[in-house]
Amino acid sequence: MKKVAVILSILMIFAAALIPSGAAFANSALMEKRSGDNFGLFAVSDDDLSVISEELIFDFRAPYPSRESGPVGQVTAKYNINNAGGKKSALMGFPLMTSLREISSMLNPGVTCNGSAISYDIFYLPDPAIDISELSFEDVLELINNRFMGFGGEKGIFYTIDPMILQKTKELEIEFMLPSASKILYGCYYMVGIADSGGSHSRIKMATGYHPDIGLPSIFVIGEDISDISIKAVDMQGNGFGDGILSELVREEMAIDLYISSYAQSELDGDNAIDYDEARILTIGAIKNFIDGDERILDMSYLGISLFDSARLILLSYTAELEEGQNEVIITYPIINGGFNNHYRPSKYTYSYISSPAKNWKSFGSLTVRIYPSADAPFVIDSSLNMQRQEDGSYVCTISGVPDNNITFVLCASENPRYVRSPNFSPLIIIIMISIFLVIAAFVAGIGYLIARSIKRKKGNVAVQKKKQRV
Repeated sequence: MKKVAVILSILMIFAAALIPSGAAFANSALMEKRSGDNFGLFAVSDDDLSVISEELIFDFRAPYPSRESGPVGQVTAKYNINNAGGKKSALMGFPLMTSLREISSMLNPGVTCNGSAISYDIFYLPDPAIDISELSFEDVLELINNRFMGFGGEKGIFYTIDPMILQKTKELEIEFMLPSASKILYGCYYMVGIADSGGSHSRIKMATGYHPDIGLPSIFVIGEDISDISIKAVDMQGNGFGDGILSELVREEMAIDLYISSYAQSELDGDNAIDYDEARILTIGAIKNFIDGDERILDMSYLGISLFDSARLILLSYTAELEEGQNEVIITYPIINGGFNNHYRPSKYTYSYISSPAKNWKSFGSLTVRIYPSADAPFVIDSSLNMQRQEDGSYVCTISGVPDNNITFVLCASENPRYVRSPNFSPLIIIIMISIFLVIAAFVAGIGYLIARSIKRKKGNVAVQKKKQRV
């Protein structure tokens, strides 16, 4: 029995948007960069360096707009660092959670030392779903050092369509047989269906058209090549092409790493805020996970959303030139959406801050946390710290040393939100869900109507035959 699955990218994107994500922030720590056989980033300590105080500010006020999944804004971390030795260069790492697109479109991170701006590098961790609740600074560096960096000389088969032919095409359907051990990456196809053949191959059916604004349709095969390719095309007038004008796809062997590099370059075209090499490494890791997993096909347009728009842990790496005595290091970066709980009315939004890197300093004095909530979520209703509300609506807490656990707090529009069993979806999400339901209901009703009409016709035919027999 054939099982047919239709994968619609828009539904995948919609489903991903319903999954809550927790925004996390972090603290600076010392590290060193080694080369040679032990290349990588490693946590270190320096007996001359200590933190006298840190002021941590979460600012959700205007001009930062709130979004469906929570208020957004800016984090500012101010460090008063004491250098008991002579002038020195200190390599520091600052892990934080944000999306690549957010960090480039809203506000780039800023790092200053004693009032002077300093440059930084960004390292992206490969897994966006990583659990940061128990993550240490050493864990972050190990994840970066162990990233999968490339496929070497391994190749795949790249299929595309002649652009001159595609310009004349209104609609294009492609069918082929995919070996059971092979996988495909595809782009710019709006419908993909899989029919299990029950043997060593599966029949794949794909549809596309001419969309110059989103790119050229492509298929990249990893493993044994596809076979039994058939192509059906109609021109802009709805007529079949005929005369074999589109009898085959353009085929070439291509290194997997080259395919990934071209993809990353096209995704980042014009976006200079995202480092190309790091984006390429991210893509390599994602495709390695796909190859090692159970899925057979991967929509590269959906992959781009996962890589560049989903929240993930990143590491800011910068070198501070510290004078003898006291120094001020300030880091600012955007807050992305908080982890939201829509089982409460109004919804609750949870934010976290990784404080464990602070334990790597020789000593850590005081920590002051300030929260400036947004106008539409003005209350801190829960926190791992004893936050005190001020007359201006902000919340403040000062402690000595480093908290035992990572800092968390919850924002809400009400001081006493009410728990409800049904999720508190927005009107837009409700409309989308109702629309999907109506489409499914209409489809089922249509099938029922066709079955009923077929039965009625059969009964009518039987009655006619009986009548003829009587005659």
